Amino acid sequence: MGSKLSPALLLSAILLLPVSGPPQPLKVGEKAPDFTLRDVRDGSPVTLTKVLASARLTVVLWIGVECPFSNACNEDYKRLQTEYAGRGVALLAVNSNDTETLDQVRDHAAGAGFGFPVLKDDRNVVADRFDAQFTPEVWILDATGTARFHGGLISRGNDKSIQKDLTAALEALLKGSQPPTTETRAFGCTITRVIGGTGHAGR
Repeated sequence: MGSKLSPALLLSAILLLPVSGPPQPLKVGEKAPDFTLRDVRDGSPVTLTKVLASARLTVVLWIGVECPFSNACNEDYKRLQTEYAGRGVALLAVNSNDTETLDQVRDHAAGAGFGFPVLKDDRNVVADRFDAQFTPEVWILDATGTARFHGGLISRGNDKSIQKDLTAALEALLKGSQPPTTETRAFGCTITRVIGGTGHAGR
């Protein structure tokens, strides 16, 4: 006759079982999760670790097709690439909006004249792992993939003065120094996820 576990022992065994939940949101100082997404411009796969291996710093930027705050910064994205590509900084733009199709994202990238990879994040998997909430929103990763800066590019009233913190972080990191500010408040359009919801907001 087999022995039976008492209710108390059975509960203890259940509580000791490992629980696997959703990935924890990325924080400054932590390693960014790797990902592979396709560049909407030509369909080529872009893998984060491969980009990190060939760049001193990598800027991962969330953008939107119809977001007025993101579109107000289109020239700023291009300026970042122009000013920093030659200094070893890679720029990756990610669109995680469930409501914006691949064709829309491709047409938007072409119309805006983006010369950097624009990646479509189906089902907002990468946005969830980075805890990206708004467009625009930006992360700076060093060559090891460690997040060194997280923040926004625009504030209410289309005020772009917040971009000075991003620039200061890039300059400091390129000199091997700690950024004077490692986190700023992201503001813009809420990323529309597969679970629904949209709007304009700020953290």
